[in-house]
Amino acid sequence: MFQKFISIFLFIAISASQNHIHFSTNNLFSKNYDQLLNRPDECFDLSEINFGMCEMYLGVGWNGYNCEYFSGCGWIVDDIDYYEYFFDTLLECEDVCQCEDGEIIDDDPCNLRECFDGQWQEIIIDCEEEMGLPCENGVYISPSQDECCSTCVLYGDTNFDGTLNILDVIVLVDIILYQGQCADWYECPEDVNQDGIFNVLDVIELVNNILN
Repeated sequence: MFQKFISIFLFIAISASQNHIHFSTNNLFSKNYDQLLNRPDECFDLSEINFGMCEMYLGVGWNGYNCEYFSGCGWIVDDIDYYEYFFDTLLECEDVCQCEDGEIIDDDPCNLRECFDGQWQEIIIDCEEEMGLPCENGVYISPSQDECCSTCVLYGDTNFDGTLNILDVIVLVDIILYQGQCADWYECPEDVNQDGIFNVLDVIELVNNILN
């Protein structure tokens, strides 16, 4: 009697478990199917998202340059659901994300992109300092937020116009009189003799450089 009771209990438990698994699987399939029918109205760069090493097909997504097929372990990464950024087909993705020739994306000055033949292409920027070219008779100044490459500035070119003349002398004298300082002495073209301080010696050196 006891063994019969145990058998009935196991049968009920296994059936319930199988029904639950079947129900959960159907829900998962239904959810995934609904997600794949989604058509985004914007292009989100998915290239930096790690969806895992699984081979499950996720859909067609935008990689920042063109549309491509994505695979992985699921749409949710770090509690963020990215399913809404996937397209059903490559054609739909290109229809929304394809650019017009001549368009330029310049949000990041070091990662400029231009549209060519309907696809975004990276514009290669060669910076002299990064290429190892020396800044002769000057120093490289870090770029501003809207620029990518540092600028080679001649020692004494205090107004940053690319030439040495009397205007630079005037600016340098003002800096010395008002005890101006460099934010970074490694990037200080006003320190003409490179001794770490501003004084009359810098003025003398600058005048000599202009005359010579």
